Amino acid sequence: NVVTEHDLIKEKFYSEQYKNQIEYKKKMFDRAAQIICVSKNTKKDLQEKYSIDESKITVVYHGANESKNYREKFLNLRPFILYVGVRERYKNFTNAIKAYAKSSKLTSDFDFVCFGGGHFSDSEKDLFKTLSLDNTKLHYFEGDQLDLNFFYHKARVFIFPSLYEGFGLPLLEAMNMQCPIICSNT
Repeated sequence: NVVTEHDLIKEKFYSEQYKNQIEYKKKMFDRAAQIICVSKNTKKDLQEKYSIDESKITVVYHGANESKNYREKFLNLRPFILYVGVRERYKNFTNAIKAYAKSSKLTSDFDFVCFGGGHFSDSEKDLFKTLSLDNTKLHYFEGDQLDLNFFYHKARVFIFPSLYEGFGLPLLEAMNMQCPIICSNT
């Protein structure tokens, strides 16, 4: 049996909600002949959380779609900062948007675009209001890889402030599209 582990997000951020799944994973890891991790970080976390011998773990990195194709969009957007994916807990979106709101230079010169992760929630809209952010400068889009590539291509910067990642595929996608990146060191 070979098992692939992408990250330990459930263990780090949702351990009570996923207690049964975590116990099942422990049994699965014990039975596995080899465990593939997508990064050295996931390997380290796996060893710390489950006390798995290093010889049982192999790191095999993800790859990203190398296509630089994108679907041109004709949007009336000012220069923008791009955020991709879910915006909950460990993704650190709240602090990113607070930092954006705190800088009059950023809010006057750049829009803030979120791609994917679902429409803005009521609590996010309340946060925007509390921070006195202009709704015309905050945008949500969704779509396929061609649409996402367009936003990477056009963004002035991609922001990825996550507090934890097993791998961080959006970083590779942004690099592939030659989009400048601001990210945490996780």
